[in-house]
Amino acid sequence: MKTIFASLSSRRFQAVRPLSRILCVALVFLGCLWNSTAALAQIYTTRFEGEERPLSEGGRWRNDGLDWTNIRKSHGLAFCTQTGTNSGSRKFDDSYANLSGFPPNQEAWGEAYKTGNPGIGMFLYCDDGRGIGSNPNFGFASFTARGLGASNPSRTQAGSAPTALAAESKLDESKSFVASAPPTPPGNVEPKPSFPRLLGMNIGAKNYDDPNYQQQLARLDVVILGFYKGWKPSYGMAKVVRNLKDLSGGRILVGQYTILNECGDDPRNAANLDVQTKLNEMNWWARKSDGSRVQWTAQYRAWDINFTAWSKPDGNGQRYPQWLAQRDDGVFFKPVPFDLWYCDNVMVQPRVTADLNGDGTDDSPKDPAVAAAYRAGHRAEWDHIRHIHPGLSLMGNTDGDLAEPEFATQLEGAFLEGLMGKKWSLETWAGWPKMMQRYHGTMARTRVPHLIGFNVHGKTNDYRFFRYAFASCLLDDGYFCFTDVGKEYSSVPWFDEFDFKLGAAISKPPTADWRNGVWRRDFERGIALVNPTQQAVTVTLEAGFRRLLGKQDSAVNNGSPAASVTLEAKDGIILCRP
Repeated sequence: MKTIFASLSSRRFQAVRPLSRILCVALVFLGCLWNSTAALAQIYTTRFEGEERPLSEGGRWRNDGLDWTNIRKSHGLAFCTQTGTNSGSRKFDDSYANLSGFPPNQEAWGEAYKTGNPGIGMFLYCDDGRGIGSNPNFGFASFTARGLGASNPSRTQAGSAPTALAAESKLDESKSFVASAPPTPPGNVEPKPSFPRLLGMNIGAKNYDDPNYQQQLARLDVVILGFYKGWKPSYGMAKVVRNLKDLSGGRILVGQYTILNECGDDPRNAANLDVQTKLNEMNWWARKSDGSRVQWTAQYRAWDINFTAWSKPDGNGQRYPQWLAQRDDGVFFKPVPFDLWYCDNVMVQPRVTADLNGDGTDDSPKDPAVAAAYRAGHRAEWDHIRHIHPGLSLMGNTDGDLAEPEFATQLEGAFLEGLMGKKWSLETWAGWPKMMQRYHGTMARTRVPHLIGFNVHGKTNDYRFFRYAFASCLLDDGYFCFTDVGKEYSSVPWFDEFDFKLGAAISKPPTADWRNGVWRRDFERGIALVNPTQQAVTVTLEAGFRRLLGKQDSAVNNGSPAASVTLEAKDGIILCRP
């Protein structure tokens, strides 16, 4: 059963690159739903703007099935999240979104774009099954299809230009409208993102129930939260996530922090006592050959874990990666509508020396076999996450560019922590070109939608450093993340440049400097310039550009014409297009 459930819109969409190997089915329906009784006219339309997973739009769309996967929207597209490759009990885990709340006598219309030769239908009044067992018997009331017009749809080949289809259905006793979309984004053209794109790493302070904090978080495009097991049950994690989505108009993507490689061992910490108990029971701690435990850092009273395949499985055949994924899914991701599963410390090799293979000799973390086994442990967790919770995007805090075979193209996102601003930052010790190389490389080795967090640490009144970092991020399609060194991961710093909507990029990420060592990227409403050199550089611009008009750094953002600009060493600027 590979039906696609309708989405409603008044604009056309482009297909996007498929992530699965199966033949892509119908894309997106555009259209609207209305009550055909004039006295009770009720119309609903949507353009599927912004990012949302699952599709909700203020609670209008829902998925009440226990095992069905969710529809997702992204910048004008709505599409499914099932892998299309499952068998057995999950063979029918199709994605759907149900639009309800309409009186009897409805009509719906729309257009769909497809690749391949799928069947496409639009349905009114469905009874969504509440378990995998009922999925093959998904109940539709009888309906009349008044047209599924398409010119030779069976001749459309995968990868070819989309073929448009239109459909209209009518039913006397309708209750809801069910829309279709394809399994993972179909086609071969990705939607154009709009800039700036902002990400918040907000795993520090846990005052997520604070309305003012929620308002600040909702201004972001992506945010990673750090809930713990048992967080304020009277308020609830799910309420926070729903509030953020409502406040952002369904635009924000919300993720939850998890960590595989280490765990605290404080028995007074009820939030992870179940994890400690399992680690002790299975002796999954990383240990030296003398039996002592090891830790990368004592800062958080955390000890490293042996999550390689050399560790012994439990009675269910699970090692720590599978067990922890199952535990975290039950604590965070099943009961809460998160979009992202954030995995911290996705490292190329261990940061500790321990006897991971149990041969009585401590293993060097640089040993290729040890490093590969370590990466395979991360991969085992990701594979299990996709098995138990298909549809979630995975983001890892990586210390490399994901070039290793265990990591390449396995994540939808990566957090590049502290690229600039710290003594240990890549830009500090290796230089700007190396930092950008990692940025571009990580972007290339993630899956759609390439959620790359470009994180820097600085003072909120160091506007020159901010511009240097922000403009550097704009040279590719990542999400800018500024961490206030005074508050760490517990605030939402805001700059004048964030309020200027650059629109879509009209030039690709540059591969060489534009002029005199200055790099440039063009957007619909402005340009970003970066001077990563060690000296000031003056460049002449085309006529009509102006500086932004801001409040924070009036010497730079004063609204004046910019026939030429002088960029100090390690500086950047955003200019308005004529």
